[in-house]
Formats: sequence, C-alpha cells, structure tokens
Amino acid sequence: MNMSSVELKARLVALIEQEENLEKLSAIESLLRANSRESYRAWEQEELTRRTKEAEEDAENGEVLDEEQVNARFQQFWAEK
Repeated sequence: MNMSSVELKARLVALIEQEENLEKLSAIESLLRANSRESYRAWEQEELTRRTKEAEEDAENGEVLDEEQVNARFQQFWAEK
C-alpha cells in the first residue's frame, strides 16, 4: 500500500493518541525530535542505560535465568525460525 505523508501522519497520530505507555511516548518524541545522527546516538545511549538499570534491578530481585534456561530459550527461538 502506497500512502501519502498526510495519510501516514494521520495513522501515526491515531496510534499515538491510543498509546498510554509513557516510555513508548517518550521514545517516539525523542525519535521525532532527533535532527541528527548525534541526537539519535544520545537517545540510543539513554535507552541502553535504561535497559541496563532494568536488568540490574531484575538481577537484584532474583529475576534471572540460569544457563540451562537461556539455552532452552535459544533452542526454542531457533526452532521457531
């Protein structure tokens, strides 16, 4: 389907209006505000930092997988491909 920029903008606005997740909305805003590669890199670094903190919290709360569980998930993933 080939759509115009007006149609695409309308679809994006509709999706954004329905979105309640603040992290997703902030990511969309950052992406749309990014005027240069440097801005994108800053956003990317911020996202990596957020994910790292989240992973550290998971580990502190004992929410980690052992090697066997990780291998099982990889095998399942590749079986589905």
